[in-house]
Amino acid sequence: MDGAIDDYNAVIIDCPPSLGALTLSALTAATSVLIVTEPRASSVDGVRELAVTIDTVRRYYNSSLTTAGILINRWRNDRLDRAVWRKELHDTYGPGIIDHPLPRGNRRYRGHQLCTRTSTRGVPPTSPPSEP
Repeated sequence: MDGAIDDYNAVIIDCPPSLGALTLSALTAATSVLIVTEPRASSVDGVRELAVTIDTVRRYYNSSLTTAGILINRWRNDRLDRAVWRKELHDTYGPGIIDHPLPRGNRRYRGHQLCTRTSTRGVPPTSPPSEP
């Protein structure tokens, strides 16, 4: 990414929830990882697998890679099972959890709000995507 990001204070690389070549390349190029997960059984296991992958990338390809935190997405207050898995994430990862779960809803707009609020100073926010 030499030269490609010189004009930006922050670049967000959004990856699919898999540990394929695209995710490995992104982890190799990144300086920090924000893990976004859902409060359910498979997600707790998925975060664990991703943590192992991050450690491997750190060891062999990108020693300066850090984890910014774990953010819970698609939160619903009316689901007891979600509360159980949220607690499991807290019990497993403790201070790594960013305790501000994003509610279930329009993911594109919610994601835009998150990026705008957390953008590095000097990076102009973009407009939210127009609704279809």
